[in-house]
Amino acid sequence: MIRSMLGQTIAVLHGDQTGEELLREALRLLEPGVLGLEVKTRDFDLSLEERRRTRNQCVLDASAALRELGFGIKARSCASRSTAGSSSARAAASPGCGPWPACTLRSR
Repeated sequence: MIRSMLGQTIAVLHGDQTGEELLREALRLLEPGVLGLEVKTRDFDLSLEERRRTRNQCVLDASAALRELGFGIKARSCASRSTAGSSSARAAASPGCGPWPACTLRSR
C-alpha cells in the first residue's frame, strides 16, 4: 500500500484526547525520513467542540475528502457508554472494544 501512496495526499482526521495523542505518534511514521518519500496531508478537526460548532459540517467535509483522496488516517479510542458529552454511537458500535486506542490507515 505504501508504494501506491506515492504522490498521494492523506486525509488526517483529528479528534480529542487519547486518540489525538496516538494519531500524532502515527503521523511520525509518515515523515520523509522514515518512509523515504513525501506524503502530503490534509487535516480535519473532528473534535467534539468542532463538530458542535459546525453542526457536523466538519464530518461531512472530512468524508468528502476521504472519497476524493482515497486515503485517510484516524485514531480512535473506545469510550465507555457513559462518557459525558460525547455520542454513545461509537461505544455502541464497538461494545467489546475496551479502552485501548487504535490508529488505522485506510484506502478505498
